[in-house]
Amino acid sequence: MSSTTRVMPTKLPVPPKIIAKVIEIASEPECTTIDLAALIQKDPTLTTQVLRAVNAAHYGLRTSIESVKHGTAFMGISAVRNLVLCIGVQQLSQGRVTPDFPIDRFWEMSVHRAAAATCLARRLGVGQPDDFFTIGLCQDIGILANLAIDPKTGSEYAAHINALADERLERERQFGAGHAEVGAELLRQWRLPQAMVDIIEHHHNPDAAAPAMRTHCLISHTAESIADLINCENKSDAMDCVATCLSDLELPSTLLREIVNEVIESASEAAAMLQLRMGVQPTFQEIVEAASNALVELSMDHPPSTDRVERALIDQQSRAAELEQDNRELKRLAATDALTGLANRRLLDKELAREFSRAQRHGTELSLLMLDIDHFKRFNDQNGHRAGDRVLQAVAAVLGQATRTMDICARFGGEEFAIILPCTGSDPAQMVAERIRSRVESENVEWDGEKLSVSVSVGGVTRPGSSDREAAEAAIQLADQALYRAKEAGRNCVRWETE
Repeated sequence: MSSTTRVMPTKLPVPPKIIAKVIEIASEPECTTIDLAALIQKDPTLTTQVLRAVNAAHYGLRTSIESVKHGTAFMGISAVRNLVLCIGVQQLSQGRVTPDFPIDRFWEMSVHRAAAATCLARRLGVGQPDDFFTIGLCQDIGILANLAIDPKTGSEYAAHINALADERLERERQFGAGHAEVGAELLRQWRLPQAMVDIIEHHHNPDAAAPAMRTHCLISHTAESIADLINCENKSDAMDCVATCLSDLELPSTLLREIVNEVIESASEAAAMLQLRMGVQPTFQEIVEAASNALVELSMDHPPSTDRVERALIDQQSRAAELEQDNRELKRLAATDALTGLANRRLLDKELAREFSRAQRHGTELSLLMLDIDHFKRFNDQNGHRAGDRVLQAVAAVLGQATRTMDICARFGGEEFAIILPCTGSDPAQMVAERIRSRVESENVEWDGEKLSVSVSVGGVTRPGSSDREAAEAAIQLADQALYRAKEAGRNCVRWETE
């Protein structure tokens, strides 16, 4: 590294005005997808990129979405904001980042941070998970800002990209301002909400944040350590960092396997949506083995007793993680409908009450869909119960493909299904309902050489958050009333309960 020191840059890169405006508008509480679409449509390039993203294989749409209005409603405000942020940052670094800097690796690690922050926020019930995805995605944006100002430092950044976060930051500060400070100032100018900027600024030092934001900063700090565990070379020290961070969040280290697996899966999905390249992802077992091998190599310079203690410790952690995974699998099976693989009624009731409480905390709405397979009895009567089971499985598969990762699909009972759509207003929820109805109708369900004609009736309701224990049951009743009206209207249609 160069010994030259540099203070905070006086002139940071400026995004195109349309990018900054979309970020600003999308961060406003009263923003709607219609407002966002109207703004995006003013820029042909941004319009093309949004439509390309929503029609990517990640969403698995049978027919392409041709309008920005429908595209933004389908993706949701937070997802569009994240996409536009990525586009803005990519434009910021385009043609300026030195060829020596592994930009794909940078984005891969950023997506891991974003997925980890979302996972932790959801488990802890802190803030909005989508906001934490944005924060994780932008935590290291200051690196790209510094590179845009001085591309010659690219090789110095690249040389330590696989080091642990604290080591990278220490090396950074030997030749320039740290990425947390630079990134926070950049995003402040880009009009990202101040609360999110503060978390990015203090994610390396949560204790320096305001007391009310300390847990938020700890989540981002822990997300960084999880991304390091997945990506960095020194997995032994990375494992220790993660264990310390989880302890600070009062989460048991036995959850590590489950969290890492979820992060890797979610990161791959998010990268596809954001059109970012991801390399081959390691398994948790490979990560543990790499950490264990590192300890074995280290032990060659230590007395045998130290070696045995260290290896015993990591073996114990691995066994505990495996036991916890087994217990989690048993709990998952107890909450899953065996035939369709969807959540069962018991889990639906639990998640619906939780989502109502979360929506109240954050001042958002949620929507609930109730679906019923039309004339289901005839499949059992004419083709046998196994054919009926096949129809149930086909409809369940459509639900999983046509909804977001954050949505909760459940078999309500018999031929009836339910879907919880968190942070979703009436208009986008009705679009989801119509998309499901249309896709079920066009689904090719074959049985014994015969194509079965399948359709569903859908009822839905949109409600504000509530801590009332009766709110969930009331929502179910309202959605069920709308479903009844759909059946009365001739079936294979959507009806909405407006009270």
